[in-house]
Amino acid sequence: MPKRKRGIIGDAASRREAIRKRERRVFETEEERSRRLSTMAQRGQDRRAEETEEQRNSR
Repeated sequence: MPKRKRGIIGDAASRREAIRKRERRVFETEEERSRRLSTMAQRGQDRRAEETEEQRNSR
C-alpha cells in the first residue's frame, strides 16, 4: 500500500485552491479567456517545434 504524501490538511488546501481557480475562470472576461487559451495554444506549438528540432538533430 503506497504511503500518503499529504495529510488531510494538504488535501483540503489543494481542494480550496482548485475551487479558487474555478471561481477565477467564472469571473474572467471573454478577452481574458481568449488570451489565456491562445497562450496555452502557443506553448503547445512551441513544444511541438522544439520536439521536431530535437528529432532532426538526432538523425
